[in-house]
Amino acid sequence: EWFFREHGHLLRDRLLYLPNPTIGNPAWMDADLRVLVVRLSSFRDVDRSSTHLVLARELRRDLPRAFVDLAFLPTSDDRALLERHGIPFLVGTQSHRAVEEFDLVMVSNSCLPELVNLPFLLARSRVPIWSRERDDEWPLFVLGGSNAAAGHAVVKTDGDAMPDALFFGEGEGAVGAIAVSALGSRGRPKPQRLEAMARDVEGWKGVEEAR
Repeated sequence: EWFFREHGHLLRDRLLYLPNPTIGNPAWMDADLRVLVVRLSSFRDVDRSSTHLVLARELRRDLPRAFVDLAFLPTSDDRALLERHGIPFLVGTQSHRAVEEFDLVMVSNSCLPELVNLPFLLARSRVPIWSRERDDEWPLFVLGGSNAAAGHAVVKTDGDAMPDALFFGEGEGAVGAIAVSALGSRGRPKPQRLEAMARDVEGWKGVEEAR
C-alpha cells in the first residue's frame, strides 16, 4: 500500500490501480476466497480483450463473496519503477497485495508468444517458478486460456510444471467451479486440493495427462 500511496502517481498505468467499485469486492478480510486473475500481457495490449472481465464475472457469479483482483504485465517504465522500490510485478490492481496473499491464481494465456512472460513474472515476483518448489503456503496457480493446449511448453520432462494445474476447455461454467473447489479444499495440502479439483472440474483430465 505504501508504494501506491507515495509513488503510484508515477506509474504509466496508474489508473489501473485506482479503486474500481464496479468489481463489487467485499473487504479483503471479509472475503470467502481471494482470487487473482493474471494476464500475461500489458493492459494496453489486452484492453480490448474481455477475457479477464469474463473470468471476473464468472467468479463473481459463483462466489459473490470472493475478492476478485486483476494483474497485468507492467509496462517497461512501470517495471523499472517497481524494481527500484522492491515491489513484485504480480500485484493486485485493487488490493495492492502481492500474489502470495491470494488463495487462487488464474493465469489466462491467449497466445504462445506471451507464455514466455509467465516465468518472467514469477521470478520478478519472488515466486518459485516450478510447482514442486511451492509448498502449501502458496496459492494454487491454474493456467488456462485459448493457448492452454500449448501448455506443454511450461511442463518439464519429469512432470513438474510452472502452474500447479492446466485447464483445457471452455471457461464458461468451469471458472466458478475451480474457485468453488478451491474454497472447499482450502487449508488442505496442495496434492489434496488438486485432487479435489480433478474430481470437481470437467477438463482436468487434460491436466493429469500434461503432468
